[in-house]
Amino acid sequence: MPLRRDVSAAVAGTALSLGLVCAAALGANASEPYAPPPAPAVGSAIHGFGDVTFTNDYITPRGLLVTNTGLTTQILNGLVFNLYKGPGLISNASLTVGIWNDLWSEQDNPKVGSWNEFDWFVGLNFTIAKNWNAGVLFIQFLSPPGNFRAESNIEFSLAYNDSNHGWPIVPAIRQSLKAGRATRTTSSWELSRLTRSSTTIGPLL
Repeated sequence: MPLRRDVSAAVAGTALSLGLVCAAALGANASEPYAPPPAPAVGSAIHGFGDVTFTNDYITPRGLLVTNTGLTTQILNGLVFNLYKGPGLISNASLTVGIWNDLWSEQDNPKVGSWNEFDWFVGLNFTIAKNWNAGVLFIQFLSPPGNFRAESNIEFSLAYNDSNHGWPIVPAIRQSLKAGRATRTTSSWELSRLTRSSTTIGPLL
């Protein structure tokens, strides 16, 4: 086809021109020492994440039923800042900040509408001995319509990353402390299969 022949001719002409230029450059610099290639670019130090879930109910991770009618929309987004990555016992350290919103279609609050809950969190995560992940997280639960008092928790976690094995389950233990004057300690074991799905959009920085 004419278009294909034109493209092929242009590519061939460009290749020939580049070859002549490179040959001339090599001849001019033959007496100079060889310069190593530039170091690869450093990866992004900031990553973003987000998730939107539609469901017919809202059950908290501890089993509390919040809503079971209408449509519940839950929106999560945040940023991860890579603080350190290198050799040693602690090979990775990162800071995570984010927010979580719950919208309930059956709620018709005169001030906030369907906005049922707002949470914000900040946490530090460490990779220890390659496969162990330790973290500490501060999270605050807020009710825009005033259905419950603000509650703040501090959560410690330790998990083993066995994703290199054939059937990863990533066992983890978490301990949650209620921040404030009255301290309540709750501990729970979590055993789950690691499933992740992600789409790379591009580096933020």
